[in-house]
Amino acid sequence: MVKMKITYNFEDDKIRIFFGEKPDAETIESLKKLGFKWAPLQKCWFAVWSIGREKFAEKLGDIEVDQIGLIDRALAKAERLNERADKNLKTAQKLDEKTSKMGVCQTFGQPILVGHHSEKRHRKDLETVRKNMNAIFALANSAKSNSEKAEDCLTHAQHLRSEGAIQRRIKKIQAEIRASERIEATIKNRVKILNHFLDSLNLGKDQVELWASLKKISDGTSRVFEGVYFYPTEKDLELSKCFEYGMSFYDLARFHALQDFSFFEKRDLKSVLTSMIISANATLENKIRTRAHFEARIQFEELNLNQNNE
Repeated sequence: MVKMKITYNFEDDKIRIFFGEKPDAETIESLKKLGFKWAPLQKCWFAVWSIGREKFAEKLGDIEVDQIGLIDRALAKAERLNERADKNLKTAQKLDEKTSKMGVCQTFGQPILVGHHSEKRHRKDLETVRKNMNAIFALANSAKSNSEKAEDCLTHAQHLRSEGAIQRRIKKIQAEIRASERIEATIKNRVKILNHFLDSLNLGKDQVELWASLKKISDGTSRVFEGVYFYPTEKDLELSKCFEYGMSFYDLARFHALQDFSFFEKRDLKSVLTSMIISANATLENKIRTRAHFEARIQFEELNLNQNNE
């Protein structure tokens, strides 16, 4: 039995999962939901890196670093495409030889003798010739297409290793890091507010008074809550959706805006806030791991850039 293998490649930023045998239906469904695709020639499931895909892969086994470079991978792909093109050409050649041996090819001008004993065979041979010729043209076009794809994948791999392409990737990753840092700061701010709210509840502060303070923040009329400075800009409102589970801070504030206290009378508000804080911290951990991944990729790209300049 072939052992399962999970790899990550820094150059193409992809996770590849090689199963020793066909996985069960539930695992396949999970792979598809996460965006993994099946590569029949490599016999693996692959997808561009994301924190969710990495966590899923870690549940299956240890992730190894794939040392195969873009050029080597492109050469292997080009070899497979050229082999497919050669196979198509050989098949087309065999069909051509088979068609040429049929006597009907030499008598295309011969009309079908209706009522003659040769009519049925004549019609059948003409149909066979027509199908063979269509197949030959299709195989020839496929061979040409595969040859062109082989050349293109090598050209594309060389372009991705060029200095300009590496510099553009570094700039893009740096922008991703800055965005991740902004989201991390926003989540930390949310956690501060929720913790202050939870502490106030634990100290016995009146719930209605707390919601009044939160309403002022949600309306933008106040920027301070329990001594914590807060700025609910439009961009900040979008970033508030960072909570993966439960209710966000603004969801809680909106209940007060609607003066709907019945919701909280039926639920333990402390458990709701605690759940939100746990969820926010989990999201924060994901963002920190994502930023660490981007920083590792920048180091890898800078190493490639220095090698190109040498």
